[in-house]
Amino acid sequence: MGVDREPRWVAEAGQHFRRAFPHVPPDLLTFVQGDATGILLPGCYAQVGLADIAVHQSDRVPARFPPYQTPPQQALLEQERRFMNSAFGPWDCEEVRRQVLAGGGTGEFFERVFAELIEKFAHEQEAIAAGTFHAAYGVVNYLVSGRKP
Repeated sequence: MGVDREPRWVAEAGQHFRRAFPHVPPDLLTFVQGDATGILLPGCYAQVGLADIAVHQSDRVPARFPPYQTPPQQALLEQERRFMNSAFGPWDCEEVRRQVLAGGGTGEFFERVFAELIEKFAHEQEAIAAGTFHAAYGVVNYLVSGRKP
């Protein structure tokens, strides 16, 4: 089981995977929102007979600290602003509401917490502009590779 956080990616993942790996039994993987596919790929690669299978994990940790001048920091800050301004990803209000309600949360809880997140984002942007914000946060990225024999 696996995929990612974004509904669009989940919707497209199955067809992309099956196009790349037509010999993997369809019932071996299901694609759902909120999980990670990378941990299952090595076994799928082995099942279809790929050779030289390798799995790597990124050791790069996203970080933001003044003066925010490195290309990765600039890209991260720009992506965060773009997501917020376009209501994409974690700022897609209706999608986040759907997930909260599906997980047993209430509408009242969602409204309160989403408003707090918007306020927190605004404070972070002010601190970034002032050159006082800093943070690091972890993510897990896999690179899974294999070769046709």
